[in-house]
This record gives sequence, C-alpha cells and structure tokens, in this order.
Amino acid sequence: MAAMTTISITEETQTELRKIKGQLMASDGKERSFDDVIMELIEHWKVRRPAHEC
Repeated sequence: MAAMTTISITEETQTELRKIKGQLMASDGKERSFDDVIMELIEHWKVRRPAHEC
C-alpha cells in the first residue's frame, strides 16, 4: 500500500467529492475511497485537457 498523507479541503469540496463518489458507485456498484475518487478525477482531467496544456 502506498504511503498516505492528509490534505485539507473545505466542507463544500468534501460534499462535492461525496456526490461524485455516490454517482460512481451508482453507475457500477463499486465502492471507492476518496483517494480512488480523486485519482479518477485526475485521470479524467488528463484525458480531457487541451493538447497544448501537456
């Protein structure tokens, strides 16, 4: 298992992460940690960003 760290986020950000986590679980039934959710958002961003930002 990778080393874990702590980050500080606002309650609003936590609420949005919870919503995304719930939507992902509803779409495929797979339970995810917040780390999993953040990594999926990062991968999504990498794919969607314009080519000139690489």
